[in-house]
Amino acid sequence: DMDSDNFSDPQSIANEFAPAAMSVNVAIFAICDDQFSILLNERDQGPFRFQWELPSSFVLPDESLFEAASRVLGQHAIEADTTLLQQLGAYATPQRDPRMRSITVAYTSVLSGIDNSPVDSTVASSEFVPITELLSGSKNLAFDHGRITTDSIARIRLEIGSTTLAAKFCPPEFTITQLRNVYEKIWETAIEAGNFQRKTQQVPNFLIPLAKKAPNVRGAGRPPKLFTSGAPVEIYPPLKRKLTILPH
Repeated sequence: DMDSDNFSDPQSIANEFAPAAMSVNVAIFAICDDQFSILLNERDQGPFRFQWELPSSFVLPDESLFEAASRVLGQHAIEADTTLLQQLGAYATPQRDPRMRSITVAYTSVLSGIDNSPVDSTVASSEFVPITELLSGSKNLAFDHGRITTDSIARIRLEIGSTTLAAKFCPPEFTITQLRNVYEKIWETAIEAGNFQRKTQQVPNFLIPLAKKAPNVRGAGRPPKLFTSGAPVEIYPPLKRKLTILPH
């Protein structure tokens, strides 16, 4: 342990320890064009120019980490729900940024109802990239964003089993089929419809039935029920991912 008396002077601390830049990265996920996707920006300057990165920013002097992450999220998705921001972890490998000592704190977030529509972003170079495409090496990622992306994908896949977060990928009003599709796309596995419906309806606050029904696109039979969902809650026992891999 350090003797705190030796470092009571701020200037002594500054002289002893190298300064580090603090930044945040936000892994923003959505079901876009019926694919589990992540939002990336193409860098147009500096190191790793023309490579891709997670939405990010340095933390301003008067900001908390959460405020900085909320600002980044708002710049990339105007309607985003900041309550879904979750801290993933800190990344501080000494050489992660060739310009300076840099520490970044990564967050994950989820956008709902993005299917078949471009992201409403103030950043011109933003693009939703399917996870299957990203993991095949289609994009060169800057800094250590490959590691952060891999960690964030694993976190989301875990979270939708242990919490009701998957409903937040759906529109505000959704059918059980739409919710099951979220699980199938994120987990890359086929899910048996009857068993899924039984398990999800047993979880409090997961599926809140609405009085109205969804339009019957098939033109026959009863129109499907519509649901909404409350704030994410824990699922116990968690839903389990079974590795019946879907073809890409």
